[in-house]
Amino acid sequence: IEFLFDVFKEYEFSDSIIWKGKKLSYRFLIDNIEKYQLLIDKYQIKEGSVVALEGDFSPNSIALLLALIEKTCIIVPLTNTSKKNENKLFSIAQVEFVFRINENDVITTETVSNKTDNYYYKLIRERKHPGLVLFTSGTSSDPKAAVHNFFALLEKFKTRRKALRTLNFLLFDHWGGLNTMFHILSNGGTVIATRDRNPENVCKLIKLHQIELLPASPTFLNLMLLSKAYENYDLSSLKIISYGTEPMPEST
Repeated sequence: IEFLFDVFKEYEFSDSIIWKGKKLSYRFLIDNIEKYQLLIDKYQIKEGSVVALEGDFSPNSIALLLALIEKTCIIVPLTNTSKKNENKLFSIAQVEFVFRINENDVITTETVSNKTDNYYYKLIRERKHPGLVLFTSGTSSDPKAAVHNFFALLEKFKTRRKALRTLNFLLFDHWGGLNTMFHILSNGGTVIATRDRNPENVCKLIKLHQIELLPASPTFLNLMLLSKAYENYDLSSLKIISYGTEPMPEST
């Protein structure tokens, strides 16, 4: 991900992340990626290891994710709500090691014993590329895992585009959320992150941080309309509301 480090150095003193009202520069991100690469080495996590990363778009989660990519690990991003199913998810993804980042951005670790010899992992390891494992929602049956070559997914972010001030609304274990984050960071923008995704708080953040782009789900947009939270805040900074993850009802 050398191309990302080039962007980070170019925007070294600009804000990379706003989290809980705290502004963190790209210099902070560079330093923490380097720090977490040393942490990965400390735990003897090898290239091609399958590592679960349980968190959200907090500063440490983002830096640790980028460090794991740089170390060419196979990464399984999960949210804290995955905890009740985590043993099943760990087994399906053949997770070997876990980093957990809590609501205060504190990191804890755990070693998990799983055999990791499936065909798709073998292909990624042979290419010496990082991997990404994403789960389906599993609402109608057991969750299914999709294995991606992270190197290929990141290729499109080498083309520079304009980065609007964006709320990283979609989830950490969903490509929509990761896609938003990589778009912002690869263009020197600011990731505005929150754990509280209710309409009132989202409207408050839009006003406070002059957010220009809100990527959301149709379900959330319906909740926003029903709550009428938008009537209490100046949302004039918003230029684009994008949506994905599910069909948009005509009524919305």
